[in-house]
Amino acid sequence: MITLAMREDIEEIAALFQQAKAQMLRDNILQWHQAYPNLKHIAKDILDQKCYKLVKNDEIVSVASFYQEGNTYWIKRFATTPSYTKCGYASQLYQHLENLGVVRQAEKICSVTNHSNQKMQHFFLKQGFHKDAEYEDASRKTYGKFYVFCKNLEVSKHDASSRTR
Repeated sequence: MITLAMREDIEEIAALFQQAKAQMLRDNILQWHQAYPNLKHIAKDILDQKCYKLVKNDEIVSVASFYQEGNTYWIKRFATTPSYTKCGYASQLYQHLENLGVVRQAEKICSVTNHSNQKMQHFFLKQGFHKDAEYEDASRKTYGKFYVFCKNLEVSKHDASSRTR
C-alpha cells in the first residue's frame, strides 16, 4: 500500500535511510552522507505532505519525497530497504508518483543522482527518464558530478481527469 507518510513513521523512515546509506557505502556510491538525509528532512517532508511510503507486511520498504517546482515535480530522498531491492517496490512507488504528477498536470518529473549511483541511473532510464544535465556542487566537490534525470509527461485535461489519486 502506498500512502503519505505520517509523523509516527519518522523513526522507521530514518532507519530505512540508515540502511540505504550503509548499502551506498558498501557499493561506493557517493550520494548521501551521515548527516543527510536526517530526521529534520524527514519531519519536514512529512509535515509538508511530500513524503510517500510503500508498506509491505506492516513495514515501510520504500520511500520518496515528491516536490512541485512550477510545472515540474521532483523526486527526492528515494530509497528502498536493501533487503527489498529488486522486488519491484521502487518501481511501484515511482509509478504512483508519476500518476500523481499526471493527475496534477505536471509537465515533467525530475530527480538528481550522483555519477557513482549506477543503480539509480539504470532505474531512471528503465522508467523512461533521460539525462537532462550534469553539474558539480561546489559544497560537495569530493562527490563528483551529479546528474539530473527528467521524464516528460504527456498530460491532457481528459487524461488527468480519468486517473485517480
